[in-house]
Amino acid sequence: MYKAKYWDAVQGDHLPSGVDISVADFGVNAGPSRAAKRLQRVVMATQDGKIGPKTLSMVFNMEPAALLDKYAEARESYYRSLRTFEIYGRGWLRRNDEVLE
Repeated sequence: MYKAKYWDAVQGDHLPSGVDISVADFGVNAGPSRAAKRLQRVVMATQDGKIGPKTLSMVFNMEPAALLDKYAEARESYYRSLRTFEIYGRGWLRRNDEVLE
């Protein structure tokens, strides 16, 4: 189920190591389309929620460590925007930090 609904949906097999896990994990937590859009925002691609050749090209044009840091910031920003952040935020931020490590 996770492979089909999340990993494949965010093109996990085609993303750089580390980026793949971060995007797939966020997809599980917030939905694959949202995870893709956040990645697209970070690499300055069109935010359509589908990771295709253009997005992948832009992903590979970024230094993986810098991309991961920016993606973790984008995840945190999303979590903090939720009205349930006060209840679940500590766990979400911990998960984000653990995935980044």
